[in-house]
Amino acid sequence: MMRNSSLALAAVAALSVMRTFGAEPKRDLVVVGGTAEAVEAAIAAKTAGRSVLLLSPRNYVGEDVAGTMAAVTAKETPLELKRALDKRLIAAGVECRTWAPVTAIDAGGVTVSTRGRSYRVP
Repeated sequence: MMRNSSLALAAVAALSVMRTFGAEPKRDLVVVGGTAEAVEAAIAAKTAGRSVLLLSPRNYVGEDVAGTMAAVTAKETPLELKRALDKRLIAAGVECRTWAPVTAIDAGGVTVSTRGRSYRVP
């Protein structure tokens, strides 16, 4: 009995890992990067009816405006600009993953390596 329950727990754990780091649905477009331009590209594709995944290597999007001095000349603070990007992504329904550094790109998709694990996004 103990062996069967251990196997069942292992199967549930493996399924959980697969959902997190395993088989990914195929998308029309995978946008790599967390810049304001990457956000705009993802939103434009989603608005055009495409399935989109945005992969940001940092734990936020808008790295070019929120993480640098590029926003100094803008009326908004870097944090306000970042929040505006977040709101636009949410409103458009774009799936976004942060802390998702892409380590390889090929014809079959991209490889993301994070937290000591790698997974493929077709």
